[in-house]
Amino acid sequence: MKLSQHALASVPFMAGVYWATGSLALAGIAGLASVFIDLDHIGDYMLYRRGWRGVRDFFESCEGGRLTRLYLFLHAWEWPVLFFLLYATVGAPMWTAMIALGMAYHLAFDAVGNRGNLKPGFYFIVKRYRNGFEGGLLYKRPTERQLEALRRREGR
Repeated sequence: MKLSQHALASVPFMAGVYWATGSLALAGIAGLASVFIDLDHIGDYMLYRRGWRGVRDFFESCEGGRLTRLYLFLHAWEWPVLFFLLYATVGAPMWTAMIALGMAYHLAFDAVGNRGNLKPGFYFIVKRYRNGFEGGLLYKRPTERQLEALRRREGR
């Protein structure tokens, strides 16, 4: 999903969290977590481009599937699970659960919205790690650039 779609989707989500908790602060934390998870795209872009080439190039590179490696450390189901476990087992503060809820909300939208482009299990960091974070192995239809980078890394 695009950033604008995530921002729009966060509005009813935050309203639901507010309705359930009665707390604007908790609703805000959950909503911000559901959008700010996308900050990890900046790291992947900077590694790919070896620097910053502008907002336009950033969105074209990320949305155009140009990135040859996909680390996306925040886009992982492991994080919401960990945060929920911390909240449920060791009494971590409620905001921990709200971050987990926001991340899970975002990941669910991404998983549905990107199911035609990404291989199953993409949103598990372990899956990406096992595939060397290689875009050529993680996209259903990798770009020629991703396949070329994969061949170079494999020495073919």
